[in-house]
Amino acid sequence: LIAGSGKTKSGHGPSTAPPPGMAAAKPPAASAPPSPAALLRPKVVSPSPPPAPSGIRPSDSERSKEGEGKVLALINPVPGRAPWMPVAIAEAKLRRGELEITLQDKINYHVEVDDGLKAMDGPSNAWCAAFVNWCLMQAKYPIENLGYPNRKVAKARAHGFYEVDGPKEKSEKTPPKVRNPLFVELDRPIYGAIAMVTSRQGHGRHVGFVYAKSGDEDLILLGGNQRSQIRFSAFAKNLRTQVMVRNKNGKAEIRKSGSSSYLKYFIPIAYYEQSKKDLVEPGLNEENVVSLNLILGIPPEKPGGKKGGLSEDIS
Repeated sequence: LIAGSGKTKSGHGPSTAPPPGMAAAKPPAASAPPSPAALLRPKVVSPSPPPAPSGIRPSDSERSKEGEGKVLALINPVPGRAPWMPVAIAEAKLRRGELEITLQDKINYHVEVDDGLKAMDGPSNAWCAAFVNWCLMQAKYPIENLGYPNRKVAKARAHGFYEVDGPKEKSEKTPPKVRNPLFVELDRPIYGAIAMVTSRQGHGRHVGFVYAKSGDEDLILLGGNQRSQIRFSAFAKNLRTQVMVRNKNGKAEIRKSGSSSYLKYFIPIAYYEQSKKDLVEPGLNEENVVSLNLILGIPPEKPGGKKGGLSEDIS
């Protein structure tokens, strides 16, 4: 399954200079073994996570609008984990795959998080990061680095969960790239982690929430701007090479799809202590993307239909 909106949205190149005391992150090789179960910054001291919000909006219908009686609550948040996930799931149920061109008339996530953009539709208005930040904001987690330059537009960038423009010295002409202090990177995924789809060069191209596994090599993300909708989509965990074989008629066929991107994982720093417990049992079940989207009223792709590409970060 190829996930995304199919739009190409430009992005800036990644920084190569890590903040003091931290090693530069390197994209994993295609043949690299699974990451160790350790956090990259184990010495971070953080406050306790805020409580789950009490005003999360439920779906406007507890059963499918097609009259089939499918209980929408089959897609449930995991109790006691990732307080922003009930928000994301409730919003996905409420919006039921509505496309961005009409969805923005009901809610505009760019405007909601005040990232400076005014529209969701169009090749320069990727809203995946705005949706993630909106869910975090509803769950009472901070999303903006006060006092930082370009702090608003950072909320519209997938790469902004990893790096942002930091405060600059008087002698510096441009702000230095620094790790976003609001988020901690994990070595491996847990339920509700913010997953950044990352290019070979290390730049974030898309972002969503980790929801489940899809086989051994893919994760299912719940996110916005995935084919211009809020929906479930599968993404490769690691870089991988496409494998071609010849069938009995001698025609070349794809045996295994390749991936030019991989996933990096983040959680709010206020959730750090809880994430250490979550890593013991990541809470990721095996699920089927088509089945999950059908519960939201999103039909499967038609055979031979045009498939969308990745949603891209904005400049």
